Parts: sequence; structure tokens; C-alpha cells
Amino acid sequence: MISRYGALVDIDDSEMRLMLECGQFLLETQQHDRAIRVYEGLVAMVPDKLSPRFGLGHTYTASGHRQKAKRVFEQALSVNEEDFLLKTYLAETYLVLGVKETEAFDMLEAAAASDDAEAHAYARALLDAQDVGVFERIRSGDGA
Repeated sequence: MISRYGALVDIDDSEMRLMLECGQFLLETQQHDRAIRVYEGLVAMVPDKLSPRFGLGHTYTASGHRQKAKRVFEQALSVNEEDFLLKTYLAETYLVLGVKETEAFDMLEAAAASDDAEAHAYARALLDAQDVGVFERIRSGDGA
């Protein structure tokens, strides 16, 4: 149980993984409100972990709440300022919103140059998407 005063329960890694999988299932089946509740609960229970914040940010993005996604990813930087994958998610959110574009490109370039294979690949894909005008089309309502 979680109260407004903070986490009242302690969960282990296997319990967290199970809840993350539940949140991912809800996200994939477009049950965004339910996924948000799962991820918000996890963030409250394990505020020092990035995975619940990734899930919450992605769910906000998928449900069209991009400003909320931006806040979640920015807050996640306080947990780990050096996570290149997190920086790619935040950069993508900035580009979709059309804000902080210089900062977004700096984060993507750093991630693309990193040893983190997943962040490198995602950052390269986002840079390629920018090159062909994907973010402008998203912002204009024409989709990707």
C-alpha cells in the first residue's frame, strides 16, 4: 500500500519486474490510465530506479500527454544524470514538442557517441528521423 506520505511497502527486484511487465502489458493494450497508475505506484515505491520512470514517460507519450512525459524524463535525470538511454528519450520528447532543440541534439550526439549500444542505436535513429523531417510532421499534425 502506498500513502500520500511515501512508500509503505518494500518490493524486491522480482516484484518490481512483475509490476513493470504489467505496466508494459497495459501500455501495449492501450489501457493508458491503468498503466499510468501502475507506473506511478512503482515510482513512489522505488524512486531510485529508472525503469518505472521510463514506463511512466512512455505511457504519457503514448497517451498524448507529452508535457507530462517531458517532466517525468527530466525528473528521472535527478536519479541518473549519466544515463544515455534516458537522455535519448528526453531528447525525443523535446524534439516532438519543439522545445530545447539544441539541448536535444547535444544529448543525441552524446548518446550516439557512447558505448551504450541501445542508446547509440536509438539516438542514431532519432537523428536520422530529424534529417527527414519526422518531428516537424509530428508537430504539424501530419504524423510520422
